[in-house]
Amino acid sequence: MKFVIDTAVFADAVGWAARFLPARPPVPVLAGIRLHASDGRLTITTFDYEVCAHAETDADVGQDGTVLVSGRLLAEISRRLTAGTCEVSCEGATVWLRAGRAAFSLLTMPVEDYPSPPPAPPVIGQIDAAALTHVIGQTIVAASHDATVPALCSIRIDLRPDGPPVLSATDRYRVALGVVPGWQSTITEPDDTADHHNADESSSRTASATGAEPVFVYWSTMAEIAKTMTGDAHLTLGLTLNDKGQPQLLSIQGTGRTLITRTLDGAALDYATLLDKPRPHRVQLDTTAFLTAVRNVAVVAECNTPIHLTFTTTPDQDDGDGNAGEMTLQAGHGDQATGRDTLPAHIHSDTGAVPPGIAFNPDFLAAALSALGPGTTTYVAFADNTATAALLSSVPPDNPAELGYRHYLMRIRATS
Repeated sequence: MKFVIDTAVFADAVGWAARFLPARPPVPVLAGIRLHASDGRLTITTFDYEVCAHAETDADVGQDGTVLVSGRLLAEISRRLTAGTCEVSCEGATVWLRAGRAAFSLLTMPVEDYPSPPPAPPVIGQIDAAALTHVIGQTIVAASHDATVPALCSIRIDLRPDGPPVLSATDRYRVALGVVPGWQSTITEPDDTADHHNADESSSRTASATGAEPVFVYWSTMAEIAKTMTGDAHLTLGLTLNDKGQPQLLSIQGTGRTLITRTLDGAALDYATLLDKPRPHRVQLDTTAFLTAVRNVAVVAECNTPIHLTFTTTPDQDDGDGNAGEMTLQAGHGDQATGRDTLPAHIHSDTGAVPPGIAFNPDFLAAALSALGPGTTTYVAFADNTATAALLSSVPPDNPAELGYRHYLMRIRATS
């Protein structure tokens, strides 16, 4: 194998693929990056049986070939190559990288022991890259980091034939849902399915336009997608179903970059019915001021100490959005350090009474407000029943058709 390539292009492609190397590979070859040069193209691959990353770019290929080298070491070397062009060649069991007057050598790994990457799933549509990145960032805040329950460590993707995809995540204490605009389905027939075979020859098929089961992908994988696949206007999605019609592989492809990931089993994780609850109380506040107050007051809150929100209204100052009033935030009590702040708020209750006080985990509340974003208005809708999660959104909760991002947050039972 021998090729010449621009050092910046090479470092960028290798660096992206290396982000998906396993931290603790079960076998040594999975710590490698595979370089395949052929027909004027260089393909850089990482694969750990769960996630497969392909970076493809043009190269001046002098000799076709495939080699496997240490992935993290190759990434470190490629970042230190001098500007210009780099010649990469395989000489026996050694791969040489030469750029300017610098030269690095790497021992090859047995490429024949490297597992065969899965084939790319059939394309099901295109999605707006910026919108997908934004919604991923909004939803991952609610994903769990408890690896003992993989489904809670995932982003749920609902691909619907009659509307844009919906991304969601939950850790049982909160649920974040975001709608991704700019979806263009490439499946035109309701029963458009096709036979497909993966590397181990088990049969699978594409998703049909009638709507597949939800797709679950680790939040960490989705976070890397949001960080590194933002250079395109649109991204192409592919999906493979197994014999039972369940999602098996999801692919996200941009210019020169393709990520294929196995999906998780999240069939038991269905929280849709838990969200459709009456919430008669609604409070409207400026998001930036609300977030700032939460962070300021929470500095005195000890671990697992809630932040309390109480409300006062002025009934004779109804401006149409609710009664003018105030919301007081307080953390700490008794002989401990305490913090308090008060914000103007529009307050409305279907019961005609002043809404009761509520309490939240301050870290969870701050994460929800950060996801809503600066320059927005936050609507907090809640019920008297502490078992009903409060809803935080940037549009009025009584207009569900307009809701883009919704964050459901469990309340903490207030103690006197």
